[in-house]
Amino acid sequence: MKGLLSQRLIFYFILVSIFGFSACDLSQSSQSNVASLDETDALEQVGTIEIQETDDRFIGHFENADVALSPLRLFVADLQMHRIAVVNRDGDIERFIGEHGEGPGELQTPVNVAVFGERVTIRNADTNDYAVFDTTGTFRERNRLPDDHWIEGPHAIVSDSEGYVLPITDIDPRDVGGVQATPDQSTVARLDTTFAIEETFGSFPKLYLGGEYVWRERSIDVSADSLAAVGYRLLPDVYIYDLAETPTTRAHELVLDHPDFKRPSKEIPMELAVQDRDAYEERVSNVSSVRHTYLLGDSVVVQTFNNRTEAYYQEDFPEEERDHYAILGRIDSDEQKHLDLPGRVFARDAEDRLYIELNHVPDEREIGIYEVNWP
Repeated sequence: MKGLLSQRLIFYFILVSIFGFSACDLSQSSQSNVASLDETDALEQVGTIEIQETDDRFIGHFENADVALSPLRLFVADLQMHRIAVVNRDGDIERFIGEHGEGPGELQTPVNVAVFGERVTIRNADTNDYAVFDTTGTFRERNRLPDDHWIEGPHAIVSDSEGYVLPITDIDPRDVGGVQATPDQSTVARLDTTFAIEETFGSFPKLYLGGEYVWRERSIDVSADSLAAVGYRLLPDVYIYDLAETPTTRAHELVLDHPDFKRPSKEIPMELAVQDRDAYEERVSNVSSVRHTYLLGDSVVVQTFNNRTEAYYQEDFPEEERDHYAILGRIDSDEQKHLDLPGRVFARDAEDRLYIELNHVPDEREIGIYEVNWP
């Protein structure tokens, strides 16, 4: 009996060793699939913008920007200073658009900015309206979404000559509870230049249909070929819609993944966020957050996300507590590329170049301009 027991113990330890080494090998193999920008030529740096800040011209905190070309200008939505900073190719802050206030031409919380031609459209998060300026900073008009509609996605507004594409919903996000999506809910809308809704389309992924998730934000990009890419905050997958069709139809679904993407293991209900902030912060610190979805040409999708530590929620936006990643995917293929990024990707321009924050420290801010050479 003792001999048999000894043999079984030896066999057990052999199995543990085999599977232990296998798990280690799999983990190393998984991590080896994630490349930093120094280790890949998928993104090639073609330029740098070092933002020049002074006591009079500076940027507080921003999460979103847009880019205009000919000449190159960054339009940075400064949440802290309640204005848009316009930065030129040399890094100089040329001017500001808007100022703090609630009147015409004044901004409360400019969370998002979209530039098309001479039109600069800015979303005020606190008042849920949209201020429209021209590129010189002259105020033109203020618009609101139709009654009983709300936007879900601070980083999602696309504008063109016809109007806007926005992630909107008919459920008031301020309600406690009731944030579970339904199959008949549209997730995206096309609006004209006065913000009248022309069409709603899209649907929530299965995750949102099976539970309550307060993180329902969508990220959107539209290509010159009238394809719209829609991402969801808690999933790496992307839905592709054909805006040339009437009504708009879903043309593709990209099933994406990344070794560092952390999916939610529990629901994130509105009630938790309102009534138990500590429990809410602990739960959301263990899930990934999709920030932007970009559509390059008619086939390449860039999905960016970040992972946050619990310390991120203890102070005012400590950037050091976020790790940034990207997934490159193709509409016509299962091929993917997984990247580890030095900072936030916050914009793409009309030439499909990505703008990545290389240094977020005030007075030392540095933006890298990257061409995507993939596949």
